[in-house]
Amino acid sequence: MPGSVHDFNLLKKSGLKELIIDENHQCQKLFDSNSTTFADAGYQEISKIVAGSVTPHKKLRNSDLIHQQKIFNQSIPHRRILIENWFGM
Repeated sequence: MPGSVHDFNLLKKSGLKELIIDENHQCQKLFDSNSTTFADAGYQEISKIVAGSVTPHKKLRNSDLIHQQKIFNQSIPHRRILIENWFGM
């Protein structure tokens, strides 16, 4: 895709969304439970197109995140790095 494209727009246009959804269904069958897709802050709307997606809370203009949101946000990279290391990324 030529030019500058936001990560989330690229995801929607790439066909990767369908692969993620299919992989989530396969994991649900295999593990008999819900699977989760972890994404970084650039994918704030992913939960609308991929069920079970988790992204960090985003700070809104003129407001701070509450303590629980900060703790939650800190937990996501720890989970993502475990997964990325498992697959050798």
